[in-house]
Amino acid sequence: MVERAKLLASGGEVKVADLNLPIPKGQGTFAEEGVNREIIEASLRAAGGNVSRAAASLGLSRQALYRRMERLGMRS
Repeated sequence: MVERAKLLASGGEVKVADLNLPIPKGQGTFAEEGVNREIIEASLRAAGGNVSRAAASLGLSRQALYRRMERLGMRS
């Protein structure tokens, strides 16, 4: 899923619109956080739990991925 989203993304960054997922009206922020969590979790699974590799696959630095994970209440 992550690799496909990266290929379809415009501008090099995967956004909610690139995933072609329905977003309930009035819940844009919540839905975007859910998508971010799903993308991060899928990337971590694909990288065998290696945060550096997952971050690289998402086009982020390791520190940026840790910050996003912390903001979403995810454990590393």
